[in-house]
Amino acid sequence: MKARLLRQERRSGTRPANGDVRACPDCGQPTCEFSERFRFDGNVVPAWVCGVPPCRYREVVRHTSVTAVAASGMLRRAAIEVQAGARRTMLKARAQTERSQRHIETTRAAVEKHK
Repeated sequence: MKARLLRQERRSGTRPANGDVRACPDCGQPTCEFSERFRFDGNVVPAWVCGVPPCRYREVVRHTSVTAVAASGMLRRAAIEVQAGARRTMLKARAQTERSQRHIETTRAAVEKHK
């Protein structure tokens, strides 16, 4: 409880909170309500939403361009690409080592032959 009392609010005092109401810019009615968890195009974003059914005004406050599912898919594909690149690098290194070993052996055989 003591930690809760010491913690300060970092957000601005003018920041809207859930349930705040203002006049709708489209219809003019005082029914535009703020919601921190409004579903918009598959994302959960903070938005101002008009409550008048014919108006349907929506203003996303902070729009994310990528859904969480799409972001996780992109992250997974990127991880797979990193792993594939590491495997390719490892295979190239092994092939280079084998070629170098063969070259060393042929050189040793040629030196032994001329002794």
